[in-house]
Amino acid sequence: STWGHFASLLKTPMSRFVSAVLVACALFAMAHGFMDSGLALGPQGDSGRTPSALVDAANAKLLVVTKNAANSNRPSLFRCNLDGTGCSHTDISAGQGSGCGEDLVAVLDAMNKKLLVVTRNVANRNRPSLFRCNVDGSGCSHSDLSTNDWILSGLNPSAVIDAANAKLLVVTTNANIYDGPSLFRCSLDGSTCGLRG
Repeated sequence: STWGHFASLLKTPMSRFVSAVLVACALFAMAHGFMDSGLALGPQGDSGRTPSALVDAANAKLLVVTKNAANSNRPSLFRCNLDGTGCSHTDISAGQGSGCGEDLVAVLDAMNKKLLVVTRNVANRNRPSLFRCNVDGSGCSHSDLSTNDWILSGLNPSAVIDAANAKLLVVTTNANIYDGPSLFRCSLDGSTCGLRG
C-alpha cells in the first residue's frame, strides 16, 4: 500500500528530512485528488482488464465490468457511485470456468433492470456466452448463445439491445465461416437464440 511504502522509507538509512518530504508530498497529493485510489475494492492486481463501463441512471451508479485475471479471467462487476467512490466488487461468472470472461462487452437492459454481459467463453470452446445479472451484480445466470454452433463461433463479440423488439443482438467473428460475421439474435434473457451467418 502507499502508506506501507512510505513507512518502510522511514526505517531506512535515508535521511529523515527526505523521508518527511516524501510523506508530505503524498499527503498533499491525496488531499488535492492527485492520487487515485482506483475502483478495486476486493481484488487488486490484474482485476481490471478490458473494462466495459455503463451508467445505471435509475440508481445513479457506475457499472464497470472487467475481465478479472486474478480470478482466472472470469467477469467481474465493480459498482460505484458516479464519482468513483463507494465501490463494491462481485464475481458475476455464475459458476463458469476459467477464461469465461474474454472479449467481454456489457449492455444495460433498462426495461428489465438487468445487466447483460456477453463474452467469448474459452471454457465453452470460444462460443458466445451471456451473463445476466441484477444491476447490483446479484442473481447472475449463464446462457450459451451459440445455438449449438461449432466451436470458435464467439470471437470478438459486440452486443446491442433492439428495444423495439425486445431482443439481444450479438455479432461475432465466426471462425467457422472464415472469420465472417455471425448474428445471434436472442431473447433478452438469453433464450431462443437464432443464428444468421
